[in-house]
Amino acid sequence: MQWNERGDHLLLGIKTLGNATILVYDEAPLLATDPWLGEPEGACLGSWGLLYPIPESEQREILAAPWVWFSHGHSDHLNAASLPHFRARKILLPDHVGGRIARDLRELGYDVRVLPHGEWVPLSKLVKILCLGDAAQDAVLLIDIGGRLIVNVNDGFARGLRPLLRRLIEPYPASYLVKAAGLGVGDMINFFDEEGRRALPVHVDPDRLAGRDLSATARRFGVTHAMPFSFYHCYQRSDSAWANDYVADVAIASRGFDSRFAELVPPYGFLDCTSGENTSLGIARTEPTIRPPEAFGDSWSDPLESGEWLEVAEYFQRKEMLHDHFGFIRVRAGGVERSVDLRGPRDRGISFEVPRASLLASVRHETFDELLMGNFMRTTLHGVESLYRPDFSNTVGKVADNGRAQTREEVLRYRRAYDERIGPDLARAQMVERITGALHGVLARHASRSLYLGARNLHRRIRRW
Repeated sequence: MQWNERGDHLLLGIKTLGNATILVYDEAPLLATDPWLGEPEGACLGSWGLLYPIPESEQREILAAPWVWFSHGHSDHLNAASLPHFRARKILLPDHVGGRIARDLRELGYDVRVLPHGEWVPLSKLVKILCLGDAAQDAVLLIDIGGRLIVNVNDGFARGLRPLLRRLIEPYPASYLVKAAGLGVGDMINFFDEEGRRALPVHVDPDRLAGRDLSATARRFGVTHAMPFSFYHCYQRSDSAWANDYVADVAIASRGFDSRFAELVPPYGFLDCTSGENTSLGIARTEPTIRPPEAFGDSWSDPLESGEWLEVAEYFQRKEMLHDHFGFIRVRAGGVERSVDLRGPRDRGISFEVPRASLLASVRHETFDELLMGNFMRTTLHGVESLYRPDFSNTVGKVADNGRAQTREEVLRYRRAYDERIGPDLARAQMVERITGALHGVLARHASRSLYLGARNLHRRIRRW
């Protein structure tokens, strides 16, 4: 072990890298979180690339860490091309209901340890971690490094976990929120109206004060510092490159940041957990190399065969909660359009225009979120406000695909499991979400964009307190 002349332990801290990677050091690399190394295969069916590539020196250090933690199954966190590099490492996972990731990785021969919910686990004499999973199949990782606390929320929302997190954070004199701060383009934004005109969702705001959002979250959690994280990807497919107009540079995270609530710490640096100093790694933004969809196995001219169409139809029909809110899911591939009949209101549905290969991969692997995040699939809403009201995205991608809950009975058990784990904090969070969701829906339908954005900003100001 190395020490300096004052007796301080050297190389005790973290680096933030790539998309959502924290590299923890205790003398040597110890733990890497969500390590997507940036291979040409990209993430989200080839659509995403790294906006800030990981230098080779840091890649070697990531590969040397004995512990690897994955927060959830999205490919910008658990990346299929990067995963084989960690076959000889110990894989740490949240205790997600359904256990899909743990089961799949064990079947592939990986050494997997599921972390107990809400319990501290030591990794070295000076580093311990605590993991909290949430009902959206995401997770928060707390990392105690020599008495400083890293609060890794990545690109999640810590649904129902805020009261517990405040209690855990409060004893620490120095605590660092590490969380996504961008323009709201981590999910589907490639919408079109029924006349075929692009219709960006109202939450996509190029002038968004991402720093204000980050500092407000820091205030709610009670941390002393905040560090921008995640969402710093680019689009590298020619059919999704249009979305590069809305990607977030790290500089955006300082817009409107309120230093009364926390101190802003720039990303892509080494945070020394002995001295508290943060040293930039000098990682520069790069522009993506745009490649055609054929480079990722897609062709927009390929139609579905009859057996393949049945696979797609059965995929949606198995998800019983969709039948409560939607009358149809319409799919167009290779110029051929067909409709999946559901039992909900006949005037409510969604149309997806998508390349055959990516559609089948998402259906067969049950990873539909990858299509939604990729932003090359064209989506049209019919009689509904968004993919969240009524809820398509969580029902399909989180609860069914990752949580393995498709029937009503399975979904009830899934929800009950998180209710029991998180307790009344989750019930309060769900009530707030329902109320704010209803208000959002009214404003989105009837208000102008400026009124909607003004109401949203007022809501965020109120939530700070």
